Amino acid sequence: MSSKGLRALPDEIWERSALTTLRLASNQMDKLDERIGNLRKLETLVLDSNKLRGPFPEELLALTSLTVLSIMSNEIERLAAKMDVFQRLKELRCSDNALQVSLSLSHTLCLSVCLSLSLSHTHTLSLWAGDRT
Repeated sequence: MSSKGLRALPDEIWERSALTTLRLASNQMDKLDERIGNLRKLETLVLDSNKLRGPFPEELLALTSLTVLSIMSNEIERLAAKMDVFQRLKELRCSDNALQVSLSLSHTLCLSVCLSLSLSHTHTLSLWAGDRT
């Protein structure tokens, strides 16, 4: 479903609960339907080159079976505080975003299982242990 000019996911996607791979690169989506969290068997999700803005899409936190998550070339500003839900994640690609990346201990624990992490072209990168409130 890449390069289709999609602004939203078509309704037939929600009928495919056994879907394991969803490639939505190079579309026009500026937000995700909250129902994407119902696709719990997704292992690979590619959202590169869309128009996603702001913080990491919280809807994706329900996708705990992900092994590959690619959100490159959007305008995402920060990763979710609860990235540790992605225990199976092997690749996290988030380069070419507006990221102001601050990695807490929970991010680090999640990312320690990743085999590949792409953060090139981030605006700021800082690391800390513990909770920053």
